[in-house]
This record gives sequence, structure tokens and C-alpha cells, in this order.
Amino acid sequence: PKKPPVAPADVALEGNAIVVNGRGLTLQAIADKLGDADALSYDPATHTALANASFMINGSMVIGRPKDPAFHETLELNTGTCGQLNLVVAESGTLAIHHSTIATTSRIVTEAACTRGYTLFCKGRLDVEHSEVTYMSGSYSRTLWGPASARLVDSTFCFNDGNAASFFEADGRRVHIERCTFSSQGNWGVIVRGKSGAALRFVDCALSGKAGDILNAGDGAEVHLVDCRFDKNRIRFSQLTGSVAVKWSVKVRAVDARTGKPRGGVAVRAASAAGTAIHESVEGKT
Repeated sequence: PKKPPVAPADVALEGNAIVVNGRGLTLQAIADKLGDADALSYDPATHTALANASFMINGSMVIGRPKDPAFHETLELNTGTCGQLNLVVAESGTLAIHHSTIATTSRIVTEAACTRGYTLFCKGRLDVEHSEVTYMSGSYSRTLWGPASARLVDSTFCFNDGNAASFFEADGRRVHIERCTFSSQGNWGVIVRGKSGAALRFVDCALSGKAGDILNAGDGAEVHLVDCRFDKNRIRFSQLTGSVAVKWSVKVRAVDARTGKPRGGVAVRAASAAGTAIHESVEGKT
């Protein structure tokens, strides 16, 4: 009889990559299971992990704790050149970051605007809340890519080179981005390229880069900036097949003309100004 297939170990070191196959594994659990402090060490006193190896996440890795801001963890990647170490989230994988920080050990940005940072490639699930993703080499990364899904809220992507974050063929139906700051030491705040479904929405976010706050790199990419902070003169396009729609929320209060008291059930319609490239109208009732 054939032997049943052997399940992969929860954590393994393959070459210079820490392969995470288990589910819900914390930094400390990964370090303990790996048992190789040269590749990954964890200091429980400071809640800091030091990595000299890349991560390949097929299962799920959790940094920090949901609803526990006091338990702030830091993952430091010991890089000397851009892309020396990688964070790769496979389609089956999840990387969740809660009230925590990812950074390099050096935390530098050179005069040439290089962080000598790690790269991030996510085709799986990325959850980032109340956290900081810093000193990443955006030039060599694809933050979200293709089938990826994500929830990015109340977080900061900053001190990254090239761009603060990039989205390639991301489907807006699977991605939620709200109250985040994307600030790059390189050319672009964010880069969006391609489309595999709905438009990508940024809600109440701040975007900034040296050459432009957002680069629409074409291939049909559609972006909605809703109540965001950016320079309207720093929206850039590198092809003719994409669009960026800027939207603002408006609070409406209907009152009685004679008494000044609020009135319910009043139909309200708002529409784009004449000449707007992407016309839209919305209706509602008080």
C-alpha cells in the first residue's frame, strides 16, 4: 500500500528562506519551532524578532495581537542591499500585522533615496491595522499582486524607496484601504497598474512621493480616491489606458425653510460638475 503523504513541517529553513506552513504562527512561535537563532531570533522582553533570512508564507504568520496595542512587536530584517531579504505571501498564505512594525535593522535612507530594504510580494492575504511597514524597497516589491486580498486600515507605509506601496492587477472587490498614509522617499506615493475586477479604492488616505503622489501605470487600472489628501497636480499617468476618479463625501442636512427644523424623507441628488471627465450622480433621502 502507498504511504500517505507527509504533511510539511509548520516551519522549515530552506536555503535562506524561512518557510511558514502552519496556521496562526506568531514570531516567537516561528523562532521556537525553527530553533536557529542565526536565521531568526526573538527577544520576549522587547517583543522584537531579528531575521537574517527571507520568509515564504504558505500558511499564516501573525505579528502583534488584535485589539492589544500594548503588545507591540517589531520584525527587523537584516538587509545590506535592496531585495537581499524578501517577505513572500503565497496565494494560500496570510500575513497579519496588528499594532506592530516591520523595518530593517539599519533604518536608513541613503542620499540616493535607497533604503537597502527588504521586498514584499503578496498574492495571498495581507491584513495591516494600526501598524507601520517601513524601510521597504518599493522599487523591487509588489505589495499586492493579482489574486491578493487585503485589509489595510489605520496604518503607515513610509520611508520606503521607489514607492510606498504598489498594486498590480489588484481587484478592488477584495481590497479594503482606509485611513492609511503612503509616504515614499522615492518617486511615487503609490503605483497602481492593471485591473482584474473592480476599481481600487483609497478612502481617507494620505499619499505623497517625490515625483508624484500616485502613478497610474495603465493596463486599464482604475483608482478611486475618496476623501484623500494629495496634490491634484501630482497625479501621474504613464499610459493612456487608466483612470483616477477623485471623490468627496458631502454631508447634507435638509431643514424646513420656515422653522429651520430638520426634515426627514427629503430626496437629495448630487452630481459631478459640468465638464467632469468621469461623471457621477448619487441620490438619497434624509
